[in-house]
Amino acid sequence: MPLASSDLTEHLLNGDDTQEDSASARASKQEGFFRLPSHPRYHNPFETLTHIGRYEKLKIIVFTLTGVAPLRLVIILALGVLGMIPAKLALLGISRPDDVRDLQPRITGWWRKALIHFMLLWVRIILFVAGFYWVNVEGSPDRRTRVYVSTHHSIWDTLYLMYYTGACEAAKSEVFDLPLVGTYLRVLSALPIDRRSDIGREAARRNMKERALDERYPPLIVFPTATCNNIRQMTEFKTGAFDTGLPVQPIGISYPCRYNDLYLDDNILLVLYRTLCQFINYETITFLPIHRPTPAEEDDPTLYAAEVRRVMCKELHRVPVPFVFEDEMLRTACVENKMSLCQQRLTMGDVFEEFDTSDRILEYWVGILHSIDFDGDGSISLQDVRNTFSLGPRETTYVSRLFTMLKQDDPDTDADVPPLPRRKESGWYSKIAGGVPPVPRRPKDALPANALAVHEIVPMLLVLYNAAKSRPRHRHSLELLYSAFDFPVPTAVLDETELATAVCGQLTRYIPDLFNPPLPRRNTISTADTPSSTAGTSTDEDILTSPKAEGPIG
Repeated sequence: MPLASSDLTEHLLNGDDTQEDSASARASKQEGFFRLPSHPRYHNPFETLTHIGRYEKLKIIVFTLTGVAPLRLVIILALGVLGMIPAKLALLGISRPDDVRDLQPRITGWWRKALIHFMLLWVRIILFVAGFYWVNVEGSPDRRTRVYVSTHHSIWDTLYLMYYTGACEAAKSEVFDLPLVGTYLRVLSALPIDRRSDIGREAARRNMKERALDERYPPLIVFPTATCNNIRQMTEFKTGAFDTGLPVQPIGISYPCRYNDLYLDDNILLVLYRTLCQFINYETITFLPIHRPTPAEEDDPTLYAAEVRRVMCKELHRVPVPFVFEDEMLRTACVENKMSLCQQRLTMGDVFEEFDTSDRILEYWVGILHSIDFDGDGSISLQDVRNTFSLGPRETTYVSRLFTMLKQDDPDTDADVPPLPRRKESGWYSKIAGGVPPVPRRPKDALPANALAVHEIVPMLLVLYNAAKSRPRHRHSLELLYSAFDFPVPTAVLDETELATAVCGQLTRYIPDLFNPPLPRRNTISTADTPSSTAGTSTDEDILTSPKAEGPIG
């Protein structure tokens, strides 16, 4: 059967995704397979720019053998434990909220506030012991500000900010359960953010606005990227801090050292210990002027966030990249399952917006793909599928057709990556620190030429998984997938669910539970949970409807 005739089919067969004059033009104009936009390939913003080299390894050995790093660690732990005394005293009589969605009671009383000021000085002492002898501050905080929005790079980001501004941070709720850290966050009036459910996210927005408007609470420090970026790039912003409609003061944080930018990667303990193995740790904090929203930005938090991000990228010399927090979640899932995640042209932000999906479902599929990766190279090749499932000639032909359709990234177009701006380090502080290396002009990872990366397979699974909900928007994609198999029934007489059922039937012959992932805990929001009526919000069963696999048609 010939491939279905559609605009998407023509794009795929004619190779239109490589016909534009530049990658940026392609990113702005073209929608690829599954109607997802195609972006230029940027360097991964979720990794350090200063990997451990010989010099760093030598320093770690020297600082360990001489006892400097272990001594610093012991002193910091001792200071942390001693700091629990004023923290517990300040929290006397203040009950802990039963639910993460509930606001913590305000900390009042002159003696409690005096203890909190003492604790902030304690935080500065901890930073000094860790090697932050001098922090370079450019600009100044506006004391009228209720919301600070800051770049986020390391575990050290908020410590000096809290000491210098007296503000508190918005942090993920899981951190509040950690020993020592949770108590410190509570006494400093930090705001927990529960990102694991719709109710938690909605409560976080509501609490953030209530906290920002109530001057009896300290100002908020919000990291709108929701995860760490390297010091040279900036991912898309979440809108939580901008839902308030209040003016915000942008802050840039950087660690201008050519050997260690203190980026928070997957191993927190290694980042901490590596920090303690430096002669001096350099930190620069830049306070930008307050950004007051226009009437249009007050009405549209997305527009407000985009404008603040644009200003921050310009003033802080950051490269704006189209990736979002969900891309980092997928990267983490790939790392845990030993799968490669090339810097893709399809971003998870586009995927989540298109399909309204869940990160737990993506993690489930990454685990399945890992089980298919026969040779363990982190990508899925035709040989991997053939060896894993012992395919015959006809089934191999079907899979080969699917591979041709799903291949989104072309390794030969890496040269189209636009040049990235470089910042010249200025000032005595930056010159002494040496400056963080610039972002590479093209991604270091290599796209597999004859195999599929994780991000190229996930959209197909989502199209099939959401067929009942997303029709007829993805009918063209379903027709194309259907055409990979020699079904006797023409596409014209089938609806979207029937097309998906036929394709799912072929795939589930080999992976029975492919479209039966464990549903995430994603609760509905009732009218009691939010001031605005959200009754009738879809549950996972409604949002993520999978066609039952009934085998091939005919």
